[in-house]
Amino acid sequence: MTKDEKLAQTLVALGRLTGDRAWELPLDDDFNGAIKSDVADIHNNGSPAYYAGTIVGACFLQNFVEKARWAHLDIAGTAHHVTGVNYLGKGATGSSMRLVTEFVMSFGKNQG
Repeated sequence: MTKDEKLAQTLVALGRLTGDRAWELPLDDDFNGAIKSDVADIHNNGSPAYYAGTIVGACFLQNFVEKARWAHLDIAGTAHHVTGVNYLGKGATGSSMRLVTEFVMSFGKNQG
């Protein structure tokens, strides 16, 4: 998730290239209510009423980024064995590491 469309397109394309498939989820202001708090500036766990933990995580993170281009890659769901995906064996999968590595290695070439 990112509000930077060019960065999102780059990450999705690199996901196709590396086999670490990615797709963009919305990072809309509609979800900011999930991190409102009565006792703090923002709530770090989010409201379960939103049923959007991944998106709420990105809403939380964007509060700490002022100038940098950034994206939130949620990899928890595929971090361990995923049945039926032939290239992900048992145990830790290293999910998205190929994507991140390719992004870093090609950053100067495509300006992510």
